[in-house]
Amino acid sequence: HEVDSTCDSFETTRNLIHGSNIMIIGPVNAGKSSFFNFLVQEEKMIVSGMEGTTLDQSEHSIEIFGHKVNIIDSAGIRITKKSVEKQGIKKTWSTIQNLNKFILVLSPDSFQKKYFGQFKELLEKIKFKNTIIIFNKLDLKDSKEKFQCWEREIPELKNFKSFTISCRKEYLNNNILKKTHNFIYKHLLAVDTNNDHYYFSEIRQLDCLKNVNIELNKALVNIRTLEICAKYLRDALANLDVLYGRHDDEKKLGIIFSNFCIGK
Repeated sequence: HEVDSTCDSFETTRNLIHGSNIMIIGPVNAGKSSFFNFLVQEEKMIVSGMEGTTLDQSEHSIEIFGHKVNIIDSAGIRITKKSVEKQGIKKTWSTIQNLNKFILVLSPDSFQKKYFGQFKELLEKIKFKNTIIIFNKLDLKDSKEKFQCWEREIPELKNFKSFTISCRKEYLNNNILKKTHNFIYKHLLAVDTNNDHYYFSEIRQLDCLKNVNIELNKALVNIRTLEICAKYLRDALANLDVLYGRHDDEKKLGIIFSNFCIGK
């Protein structure tokens, strides 16, 4: 049971050490790059009122309440004839498959029914993943009514926690940044760091733990045949030795004598 729990906590432990990957996604012209620039506090991405400005992904690491976070900006989801933009959108779909944390950015002027087909496909891919919504461009006229239109037209959006913001510079300050960090931390990053199993974060360590589990299960199956059971228990212990960096003395001597010239 303890080995299972440690394996289950592997991804969380890895995120604590190497940083959580959070991808900013959404329709074109929702203000994803503006929000990205706001989070990283730099003008990293070009911002334009034209649709399809972001053609590729950009990544930047920040810290949110002591947690390293890798923020990824992405090309907006839509059907396009532009070959370069198509590649960026294809890359967005591919990355979505491999990540578990997302910030979905929506805005009043990105509410366009012609893109709803791709948008619903996007929601289908992230519905079981950790996602929050940023309703952007609060400064636009009738923005609150349009945000309600989003939720009325696509009821699935109500399943996600949301935060409203405007990324125009005159609306931004340190207090808004802190509130945004609080929101992201609470709904995407917060973990129980008191868990005793948060030790292992490398793929090699996870493989060792899985092997220990396999050998222990084999030992249980053969519990009535002591010789076979003991064999599997020894194999489990051998995997634990590899996990903790312990090595067999005979093997050490074999390596020394085969690779070094040693006099009497």
